[in-house]
Amino acid sequence: MKLLGMRESGFYAHFPSKQKAYDALFEEGSPALVTRWVSHIAADQPPDAALRKLAGEIMEAWLAPRARLLSSVVLRELFSGRSEKRQELLTAMHEAQQTLGRLLAAWQQRGAIRDQTDPTSLAFEFLSPLIMLRSLHFNHASTIEELREGDIRIARHVETFLQMVLVTPQ
Repeated sequence: MKLLGMRESGFYAHFPSKQKAYDALFEEGSPALVTRWVSHIAADQPPDAALRKLAGEIMEAWLAPRARLLSSVVLRELFSGRSEKRQELLTAMHEAQQTLGRLLAAWQQRGAIRDQTDPTSLAFEFLSPLIMLRSLHFNHASTIEELREGDIRIARHVETFLQMVLVTPQ
């Protein structure tokens, strides 16, 4: 309750249990959001615009105060030995990677991005820095400066990723 800045009585007025609160926060800011957003991207969209938009949507969602709180709660919970929450996060991350991998595979088939790398590995390469930056820059304790730095790093990452994977016309 201390992390939330709430008294226990106020907390339980909003949530019947800690698990329900965690579930609500997880729904708002988990990697499952990535899966949902990716599923709305059509393979005929240009990958550069779609991936920039995807990263922007992810960061916008993760900037929300409750999503930043989730980041802090998840980090604490992951290392406290509660394996069901850790497994929940791993599953959501795996699903996001698989969904993005299918989209990247479709872009590879269209010739829009290079096909020398497995699309699921490319999805991992795109998502992993976002997740790392979320932990470092988009948590409950982050300052405005850290949030700005996170935004800058995400934008740089997306542009670097695109430079590495886009097929350039010859």
